[in-house]
Order: sequence, then structure tokens, then C-alpha cells
Amino acid sequence: GGSRGLRVTSTDTLSITVLPGIIAELGASGSGPSVELLVSNAHLDFARLHADITVRPAKRLPEDMAGDPAGVLRFAAYGPAGGADGWIGLSGPLGATVAGRWLEAEVPESQIVARADSFPAVAAMVAAGVGRGVMPRILAEERPELCAVETSAAELRVPLWVACHADMAEAPRLRRLKSDIADALLALDDRL
Repeated sequence: GGSRGLRVTSTDTLSITVLPGIIAELGASGSGPSVELLVSNAHLDFARLHADITVRPAKRLPEDMAGDPAGVLRFAAYGPAGGADGWIGLSGPLGATVAGRWLEAEVPESQIVARADSFPAVAAMVAAGVGRGVMPRILAEERPELCAVETSAAELRVPLWVACHADMAEAPRLRRLKSDIADALLALDDRL
């Protein structure tokens, strides 16, 4: 019918790595709703209905959200092929992530040579030789020029969630799309 597509919000990392393929798969059946992908590293205000479904890494969901666990997002540290002395710090919402907290605890401020508020930007900066960075492993998978750096950052992992506002949790279209996305992410768990 003429109903609008469902709005799915996610981080830039997931929006450029796994979600395009998942959206293509769901659309291929012809029966699924059209999807509008909203890319943001900030947690959107669902009360104002900016989005119907969120796909996010988080230790736990906020009280007003209902969702399904969908595997984990794993992190590691990488450097450019030629090596680098400094580190790329994380700013904005990424400062509060497990990677941001790891950097704060493990890397002296004097070794931070640049900052970014986007993991894909960190990956591009590492590839350009700016410094070493911590990022989701799936971003490095696409870039053979990034070399893994041995650190305890490789133990960092965050649960992935596919969630919606608790008030909407029983809406059939949302419930179906939520579970389809969660199933697709679980099938990709070895890459994440």
C-alpha cells in the first residue's frame, strides 16, 4: 500500500558494512517494507519517532526500548602498513564507547595525534598513515592496508541490538522487520 517505509537508524559502521546487504536481502523477497536508513552515531529520540527501529551496539538497552540481541560487535587496534607512533582518539558519542574508554585508559593523552567521531573516518585516517586506531574489526576487513596491532583492545566486544520503542514492540510490521534484521546479523556473527 501507500504506507511509508520503515525508518531504521544505525551507526555509520553498520550502515556501510552489513546493513546494505541485509536491506537488499529483505527487499529481494518483494514482500518486505521499504526501508529508510538513517545514519547517526547518536542515540535518537524515539519518542519523536525519528526512527522505527534501531540497530546499535550497546551494553544494554534504554528502559523505553524493546529489542532482540543480535550477536556482538568485536573491536581491535590497527595501524598503517608502515607503522605509526601516535594514536587517533575518539570524540563525540564515540568517546563513551568501549573503544573510547579503552583509549582513555591505555593511551596517554600525549600520544593522541588526531581525533574523529566516526569509526569509518578512523579507518580512513589509519590507512592514510595518521596514526593507530581502535575500530570494529569489520571495518578493517574491507581494508587490507590496515595491520592489526597487538593490544588488549582485541578483547573488546559490545552486544548488538535490534530494537524499537517499547510502545511499538507488538506492531506486526516492526516485529517482523526487527526479527528479520536480528536473524541476518546473527548469521553474519563470524564477520562482526
